[in-house]
Amino acid sequence: MSTPTETDKKDNPENFHIVAEEFIFTHSYAIIDPLKTIDVLTSARSTISSITAEYALIVNISNQELTWYTYNDYATIKITTKFSSYMGAYCTV
Repeated sequence: MSTPTETDKKDNPENFHIVAEEFIFTHSYAIIDPLKTIDVLTSARSTISSITAEYALIVNISNQELTWYTYNDYATIKITTKFSSYMGAYCTV
């Protein structure tokens, strides 16, 4: 069997594992748990297929958890805001 081209990988969902493996290999210096990374990428894949270009998807492939804050352009003081998001380890937001 021949190696799929880049277009084949993107267009054929059955080749997702090839893309995921390449991603993990390329970023192996930063990936602590490859199996959890595969799970998170698989979750992201199903989410990506159901959203439009108007949305953003953030994928956390680390064991770190964090909260980030979003401010609008008119916020003069950027100390706290009601627009905060929590992201757990190995998840998709």
